[in-house]
Amino acid sequence: MKTFVLALAKSFFVAFFVIAATNSTYANLPSDKTTEKARSAVAAAAPDDWKTYAESAAKCIRKGVNMKEAHDWLEKSIAIQANPYNLEVRGDYYAAMNLPEKAIEAYIEAMNVKRSKNGTDADVTALQEKIMNIKR
Repeated sequence: MKTFVLALAKSFFVAFFVIAATNSTYANLPSDKTTEKARSAVAAAAPDDWKTYAESAAKCIRKGVNMKEAHDWLEKSIAIQANPYNLEVRGDYYAAMNLPEKAIEAYIEAMNVKRSKNGTDADVTALQEKIMNIKR
């Protein structure tokens, strides 16, 4: 019984030490500047400001930081107003997350919206190049 109690106490101590070390390690990490600036921009944005949400998401996605929050901002932007810019950023997000099929779908949707707004002669070259790069 004494051995069991000692083993239990030792396990408790180790678990407590690991949890305490983990919490102190991550609790004090400063946010990167991209995330801080993006959060500030989003905090100051009007509720219907799709552009600030999309631009803030795009900056994080390009840097590969704060991807969960960037995705949330992006989806909010699209919910406010879907347009070629934020749909392209959605494709960039999926490409960065290694989801090529979803990225291609988003790029195609961006092309279709762009063509519906600007006619069939709309310049979709950059989107086509992104699709080709994924397929390689």
